[in-house]
Amino acid sequence: GQHLMLRLTAEDGYRAQRHYSLASAPDDSGHIELTLDRVPDGEVSGWFHTVARPGDEIEVRGPLSGFFAWPGDRPALLLGAGSGVVPLMSMVRHHRARGLTVPLRLLVSARGPE
Repeated sequence: GQHLMLRLTAEDGYRAQRHYSLASAPDDSGHIELTLDRVPDGEVSGWFHTVARPGDEIEVRGPLSGFFAWPGDRPALLLGAGSGVVPLMSMVRHHRARGLTVPLRLLVSARGPE
C-alpha cells in the first residue's frame, strides 16, 4: 500500500524519519489517517504519542509506493499481521465507503491477545 515518510527535525538539527502506511480510504476528502503504534523509546512514534499537539508542523513526503486498487468485482481475502494490517484497513474502508456488496474478509494474525 501507499505510505508517507514523516520527518521530525529537532532544534539542534537532528532528524528522525519513519514511514507509515495510509489507513484511510482513497477518496477526495482531503484527510489522511495513519496508524502509529507507540514503540518504547521510539523517536518518531514516541513524539507523536506524547509531545505532538494540533498545529505542530512536520515534514511529510509522499504518498510513496504504489496503491493496489481492488476493483471490488470479486470476493477477496485480506491477510495481514503487525503493521501489515494498516494498508488492509484502507481497503476495508474503501469497500465500505463504496457500498460494495461483494464479500471481503480480513484475517489478522497477532503475537498475543493484547
